[in-house]
Amino acid sequence: MTVWEEIRDLIGTGDAFKVAAGVAGLDDAGRREVARELPGHIEVARWEVERRLGERSERLGRIRLERGEAYKRFARERGVPLREIHHRWAETLGWGGDMEGTWEDPRLSLPEAERKYPSRAEYDAWIDPMRVAGAGTISGAAAVVAWLNRRDMERRRGFADLVEPVLQAVAARPAEWQADLATRLALRVRVRRDRWEDDPRDRNLPLTFALLGRTGVTPPEHDPLVVVWASTPPTAERLRDDPLLDTLLPRLFQAQGVGSVLREERADPPAAASWLSALHTLAAEGRVDRELLLRGCVGRFLRGGSVTDLRFFARLHELLEPSPAEVASRAGDYLRSPRSNARSPAGRRRIRLGTGSTSVNRREGSSGGRPPWWSPSSRTNTGPGQERRPVSRWCARPDR
Repeated sequence: MTVWEEIRDLIGTGDAFKVAAGVAGLDDAGRREVARELPGHIEVARWEVERRLGERSERLGRIRLERGEAYKRFARERGVPLREIHHRWAETLGWGGDMEGTWEDPRLSLPEAERKYPSRAEYDAWIDPMRVAGAGTISGAAAVVAWLNRRDMERRRGFADLVEPVLQAVAARPAEWQADLATRLALRVRVRRDRWEDDPRDRNLPLTFALLGRTGVTPPEHDPLVVVWASTPPTAERLRDDPLLDTLLPRLFQAQGVGSVLREERADPPAAASWLSALHTLAAEGRVDRELLLRGCVGRFLRGGSVTDLRFFARLHELLEPSPAEVASRAGDYLRSPRSNARSPAGRRRIRLGTGSTSVNRREGSSGGRPPWWSPSSRTNTGPGQERRPVSRWCARPDR
């Protein structure tokens, strides 16, 4: 038996982990042999699965038909009206009830795995073994990325591809090769509408993040990668252990599209599984640099944008509650925020700050004892024994 025949038989079992173990032990010649045969085996693998599942469906259909005819005879012999026969048949979903407890379900004679009609996931059972075989045998990282993204290996519905078998299959490759694969997969990430309700935004996204974390390679500068990373609301526990946090968090304030993805997060109070809650918690713990978050928010304000794009960053800025010193150190940035156009959303929701720092007043050239950007309507905590502390209201919605 040739190397290809051995791997082909493993693919036929539908077990991706067995395929991963098989290709991981191949030498260079064996990998080349398998990689050469794989493209022509796609239709064969699909046809074999569809044939096997089709035979199972036909067998169950025959059993159901025979069961129905026997059920009708059984009921007529006991004088059951035809209408009641149909009613009882429908109540049992077409398998016939045991009207007197004397019948045994004929499906019990079949193996347990063949007692139900095939599911959509079973029709796609050949995809994971084929993906694993290609990832473990195709020589170039670029060719592996193309293989993993083949349209003729897309699933029928929202069932995720297995990640661990692919990681096992490529574990024997050189570290540089794995890092190259992770980088190329990251650059292929796209933000797209879900075709089905449960589909991931990108089928290779879990594999991409797993490879980036395992190899330790710096993720490439790619806005869609940051957007899809931000699309899953994290808990503080999960985000704390995320190996990509330190690299991708600064890009959260720069990537185009992040504000639109996170615009619905609420800050009063934030949900446990949300970016607002996770970042606020990690900033309080010191795991995330508070200065980084404030600088990122202010920088995002300076870039401008629509109300919805800035809403998340405004809420994060308020949740952090910057101190008077932190506000004073960025007074110039607040003043340079795009708010001159009164017709724009940013202009209608201009920042309002209040402070008691006379040094800031002098630095900003105010002659009236108050900075020129102070507003009487500013919200401040001026309770007994409390100092005046500015609170920003960026892009706040009317219901806030």
